[in-house]
Amino acid sequence: MTKAIELSQLGGLLTTSDTAITVDRTIKIDEPSGNTATLTVQTQASSGNDAVIKIRGARTNAPDNHIAMLQFDNKTSSAYTMATISARDFAGDDTLGDGSLLFRTSDNGTLSDSMTILSGGNVGIGTSSPQVTLHVLREDNIETARFERTGAGNRCGIGFVTAGTASTVNIGSKADAFTVELANSEKFRVTSAGNVGIGTIVPSERLEVDGVILSSGPIVDTVWYKETWPAYNETTATLAGNDLGTWTLTGGTLATGTATQAEVDTANLPSGLTAVRWNGASAVSYLTSPTVDLSDFRTNEKITTVNQTGSLADRSVSDSRIYLTMLLAAQSMDSNAEHMEVQLSNDNGVTFHEHQAFVWQDNSADNDDITDTTWRKVVIDISEYTYAPPTASSYGFKIRFMGTGAGTGDSYGVSNIY
Repeated sequence: MTKAIELSQLGGLLTTSDTAITVDRTIKIDEPSGNTATLTVQTQASSGNDAVIKIRGARTNAPDNHIAMLQFDNKTSSAYTMATISARDFAGDDTLGDGSLLFRTSDNGTLSDSMTILSGGNVGIGTSSPQVTLHVLREDNIETARFERTGAGNRCGIGFVTAGTASTVNIGSKADAFTVELANSEKFRVTSAGNVGIGTIVPSERLEVDGVILSSGPIVDTVWYKETWPAYNETTATLAGNDLGTWTLTGGTLATGTATQAEVDTANLPSGLTAVRWNGASAVSYLTSPTVDLSDFRTNEKITTVNQTGSLADRSVSDSRIYLTMLLAAQSMDSNAEHMEVQLSNDNGVTFHEHQAFVWQDNSADNDDITDTTWRKVVIDISEYTYAPPTASSYGFKIRFMGTGAGTGDSYGVSNIY
């Protein structure tokens, strides 16, 4: 048998003491017979001790260098390095005693970082600077991680358990649906057809909820028109260039900058909504929309409309209805009660029908902080405003928000309108 290492040939390079073998040179294990070249480190079967391979480097202040490394090469006619596992000191301060592991793999002959384990325990896949316990980064448009089950059963997912609690949150797939479970009870499901169920595992519509729905923002179906105030800017305070066009404010002043304690603020608006705010001082103020044409949405040619006559028999439960949905706020800047009134017009603003909806604040001055405004959801049926009244010379739908302006000061806000 050919010996892989002939210790007698090492001469003075070989020493023995408490360490079994110390070699002051590079060791090469070669298996010329074609068998697997193997290095085995083992203890006696009954010793109870560990078998250890130590790889010791000696670098100081070297954050960008490998301290010790295992290198895996493919020894062919075109030899190349396939992968490495190296110990690094990213802090570059050997006095701290820190150590990190860097796993590198070859793609088309180029080594790149694949996984990093930092000294604090954070693991990075695709990133060498993981910010949390597990940080996965992928820069192309392919899924970042995949969990697959091939055995019996129809579930595959991830479980989350918080220390000190008995409940487990499971997120994953069940058969052909995406599900969320709490304490082994399903709470949410998206079916393969795209239907969403909350409290039900067999949603028959796009959204089916078994229970009460509480919403702080508008709930709408088809949106024909909207006003989300995309051009409104509290710094320049302009009402031009918004979704519906240019709005007008009379009798008041647009609020700019951060709301004061007595002004309407937006801290309690639902996420993603914006609002126009204005102060009315002691006068009545009006925020008026541009003209909107709703004539294409007339639901029934015989429907009873504002200022028109018609038989109630012409109405039916199947008639489609059109609703105006929005969030409004009124706030007192003194000790007088304030309210905002919604007024509607179907003759291009010549006549406004008053008292369509109110938002109110009592006579307790609201000046304690800047995050206390209550926004109220208002829904109005405007189906009858798709026609002009008989005496009108032209048709056009307009919305007007009136601030009462009692006392020495008041503040108003109008959020998204659908």
